Amino acid sequence: MGRHKDSKNKTPEQREQERLNKNPVGRPSKISEVDLEQVEKLAQFGRLDLEDIAYILGIDNNTLHVWKKRYPKFRDALKRGRARAIMYLKQKAYERAIGYTHREEKIFVTKREPTEDNPKEVNITRVETDKHYPPDPTAFIFLLCNWQKDEFKRDWQAQEGAVDRIEELKAIAEILDKRNKKK
Repeated sequence: MGRHKDSKNKTPEQREQERLNKNPVGRPSKISEVDLEQVEKLAQFGRLDLEDIAYILGIDNNTLHVWKKRYPKFRDALKRGRARAIMYLKQKAYERAIGYTHREEKIFVTKREPTEDNPKEVNITRVETDKHYPPDPTAFIFLLCNWQKDEFKRDWQAQEGAVDRIEELKAIAEILDKRNKKK
């Protein structure tokens, strides 16, 4: 009877872990060798899917799915990594919507007559510049449709005054572009 009382207070993961510890079957799990920080970083790369992560960790794809179910810390590391990737993408989408400026190195190659001091026939000049990307109305609309779903529905043409709203958003984008150019 005491055994049943203890098992009622445990989570399914804890009961499963106890079962595995009592009756180990097959090869020992590699989960103890896995660095959870590495798992989180791998999940943070948006281009990697779970199959890629399993390959890098040296495990089978099915094993990765079992670990996700069985080990909460492993599952949480994957979730944290994906959450960081999503936050980064949201930030970039926002920058694209309102416009942004970044530093860029331009390289200019010009022909010239060789001299005794410099026998090369080309002159290479590197110049740091500011590259400006104006606000993108499409990105602006996309973000509003996703962040303010009730106010900005996806079916723009079916909404009353949709054309006026689009023109209003384009005007806002132009204002933001002028502001960014002043910076």
